[in-house]
Amino acid sequence: MVSIADIGYDEVDDATGEVPCRGLSGESLKKLPCHIILDEVAAAQSICCTICLQDIEGGEIARSLPRCQHTFQLSCVDKWLIRHGSCPVCRQDV
Repeated sequence: MVSIADIGYDEVDDATGEVPCRGLSGESLKKLPCHIILDEVAAAQSICCTICLQDIEGGEIARSLPRCQHTFQLSCVDKWLIRHGSCPVCRQDV
């Protein structure tokens, strides 16, 4: 008898029997736009990274995903996108 704990990530299929998306390649990640949050923007509106739940401060580098425009701290979203090819909020493909 095989338990789910004995199955490696590479062996797990989704409900349709297909292998789930593994995320973006390093080259694809480099092509996504990133920007520095200006102090004025950070002071005027609170932008929260929904991955780590911390406010993005002025001077920090952020990435806004092109399709949905959700914004995250660069280091948080890059870690996510390496594993997943979708937005962590709306799950729209990047």
